[in-house]
Parts: sequence; C-alpha cells; structure tokens
Amino acid sequence: MVRLAQFHNVRSRSQRSVLSTARAAAGFTLATTAGSARLAAATARGTATVTRAVAGAAAGPAAAAAVGTTARVTAQAASRAANNLPYRYTSALGSVADVGPSRSVRRVWSRAGRAHVEVKGLTGSGEQHRRIAEDVTDALNRLKGVKWAQVNAVTQQVLLAFDEDRVGLEDILAAVKAVEEIHGTADCDFPDGEAAGCTPEHPADDAPVAIMALALMADLAGLGVATTAQLLNVSLLSRSARIPLLFADTYPRLREQLAARLGHQHAELLISLATSTVNAASVGPGPLAVDSLQHGVRLVERLSRQSVWRRREHELVREGQGLVKETHEHAPRPAPLPEGPVERLGERSSIASLFGAGGALAFTRDPGRAADLMLATMPKAGRQGREAFAAALGWDLARRGVVPMDGTALRRLDRVDTVLIDSSVLCAPKPVVLSAEAAGGTNGAGLEDAEVWQIAERLITAASQEADPASDAR
Repeated sequence: MVRLAQFHNVRSRSQRSVLSTARAAAGFTLATTAGSARLAAATARGTATVTRAVAGAAAGPAAAAAVGTTARVTAQAASRAANNLPYRYTSALGSVADVGPSRSVRRVWSRAGRAHVEVKGLTGSGEQHRRIAEDVTDALNRLKGVKWAQVNAVTQQVLLAFDEDRVGLEDILAAVKAVEEIHGTADCDFPDGEAAGCTPEHPADDAPVAIMALALMADLAGLGVATTAQLLNVSLLSRSARIPLLFADTYPRLREQLAARLGHQHAELLISLATSTVNAASVGPGPLAVDSLQHGVRLVERLSRQSVWRRREHELVREGQGLVKETHEHAPRPAPLPEGPVERLGERSSIASLFGAGGALAFTRDPGRAADLMLATMPKAGRQGREAFAAALGWDLARRGVVPMDGTALRRLDRVDTVLIDSSVLCAPKPVVLSAEAAGGTNGAGLEDAEVWQIAERLITAASQEADPASDAR
C-alpha cells in the first residue's frame, strides 16, 4: 500500500500552537495596557488644566503653579509609558476605533527584522501604482540597515528585511509616509473589503483579534452581571428587549446594511456588545455562556492563524523573490454572491417570526408571550453553527501549518457548488513517493517497506516518462 501523504509530530505541533496562542493572548493584554496608559495620559493632562484653575482661585498663583507642575509631570510620564509600547498594540487599538467602510489606520506587521507595511496608493495596477511602488522600494533600500524591500501588489504592502540595531520601524514608516506625501496619497484612506480587491483580513492583521477579544470580554462581563442578577432575582429589562438586536443579528439584509456603514468587523462588534449588554440585563446567563463559548473559539482561531503566519512568514516570503509586482485590474463580480442556506433561512424565518409574534400579540394581548414566541423561532442557531464549524476548521488548519490567507472564505464554504482543481498547482513536475508501507497480503511476496518504496518509485517514474518523454531532458 502506497500512501502519498503522511502527517508527523501532530502532538508537537499542537503544543507549539497552544504556546503561540498563549503568547498572543499575553500580547493583547499589553494592548489593553496601552489603551489604559493613553487614557491615563489624557486624563492627567485634563486634570492639570482643571487643577491649575481651581488652585489659582483657592490659594493664589504659587499654589496653582506647584499643583499644575505636578499634574503636568504625571501627564508626561503617562504619555511616555504609552509611547514606549510596541506599535502593533497601539495600531490594533486604533483599528478598533476605525469605524467605516474604509480604513485610516495603516496595517503594519513587524517581527524579528522583517516587516510588512501597507502603502497608500498601491492599488495593484496602473501608472500611479507603478510609480509609488518604485519610489517606496527605492526610498527604503536607501535606508541604512534595510537589506531588501519589495512590493506585493496583491496585499498592497511593501515587504522588507532590516537590521533592527541600525534602523527602526519608525524610520521605515517615516520613509513610507514621505513617498505618500510626494505622490499626494497621504490623506487618502485605505480601501477595505470589496473596494480593496484583496483579502479583507490578512493573517498578520491585529484588528480582527482585538475586536474578537473585546466581544469575548463583553460576554464574560455580561455573564457575571447576569449570574449576579439571577442570584438576586433581579431583572432590569424585559425579555422582549432582546428582539431588535436578535432581529439585527439574524436578518441578513439588516446585517449587510450595518456592514456597509460600519464595516463588517465593526458591525459584528457593535451587535455583540449591544447583545451582551441587553442579555445581561434581561435574561439569565444561558445565552451569554453560549456567546462566550462561540467568541472564545473564534478568538483561538484568529490567534492560531496569526501564530502559524509568524512561524511560516520567512518560508513563504523568503527574500522577496516571486512577489507579484502588479495585478490585473480588479473588476466587480459579474453576479451577486449567492445566498447560503443560513442566509436563506434567516431571510424567511426572521420575517415569519416577526409576523408570528404580531399574530400572537393580537390573539393573546400579552406582549411577553409574543416576545417569547419570536425569540424561540429566531434562526440564530444556524449562524452560530456555521461560525463554530468555520472556527474549528480554521484552528485545525493552523495546527497543521496551513495559513488561510482569507479567514472569511471558510464562512462561505456552504455556498460552493463547483470545485476546479489546477493539477499544475497541486503536483510537482515529477511525482514523488512520500511514504510507502508493505500491506500484508496472501501472495506470499513478503516485501519490506523499502522494497515497496522502490517498486512504487520505479512505476511512477516510468509512467511520468511515458506521459512526457522530454521530462528527463528538462
């Protein structure tokens, strides 16, 4: 029996994945610290102004100056603490507040002397793209300590390797911004989603992880509040308060409108935060426990995707060879993306639930019973099931060393009806036997594994030569 693929050391890879996930979670704890430090700095600066005014009125100019100096020193120390934190954490926090269909926060990934920096004006094709690509690579290559710099037109980023002891990330960003100023693109926003013509979530992007971490923290906080309220037998809101949010979560057209205005990730975050708040004040901990589990699995998926990207980035990018310098012009889809079974179910069931609740209200005159009927028939389980499946699949792919460049593609697998496979992509020029095993048979051959390997190799080589006689010459 010949097996053409075999996985080894699954346990060790799982251990590395868990450790990498833990390190990433610790990193985002620092991100929260960064936000707290910046908030403390702003608070201290405001306190300095107010305190000087109050002290001046109460104890004269001398006391006002002394108190104001103390507050100003505190503000400066808090600002220095925030500025000393890594750029990726402050960038992730900025991305969370960057609401809208386009982005103003630059995607930057840097690790161990390698960086991927998003550049405004790199549209993938066109004359302006070519000029900016040439100028930004020239500007970075002139920096002392930069080993190489190349543009990846697909991700609209410039990739580079540099000596961290000779040049810093701030110098690299300054050079990129200078090129953007020259070409008049410094005030432009970064396109996102469909407008970008590229992957909406790069594996190195911190914003999706930060957004999912915030959603999970909101669920856990709401879970604590709901548990306490249940123990105290207190309910701040009626169960019917969940209806608008549940309708927004399950009705596809409403979710699409929110995503068009806020962006896909921020619309999801808004619904998650609002749902956690209302659930904590209106029902017990059950729904919040389910949401916490779902967001936890999705957070682990995104952290695992980041982890495997960091581990394999050098292998995938190497020294910049083979990067796409210019892509074809992005064209819109010739037809809208077809609805999946979850979307079709949500379209029908949400409206049916709304009319059913209206009928129950007209018949029973009881708003509570009408709300319970609507909540019971909302198709939330279908969406949650798909998200859980996609998250588990993404996590398992990451454990096996696979880098899903577009994590949202896993959520569209239920819409696939045709699969095209390019054999030239999957197969090497010459087939190779990766492993062979002698299967016990009744012919009494008694072959060893090595002999089976040699026979299989000879048969495959002969078959490939018959199919392409010029293969040996190449």
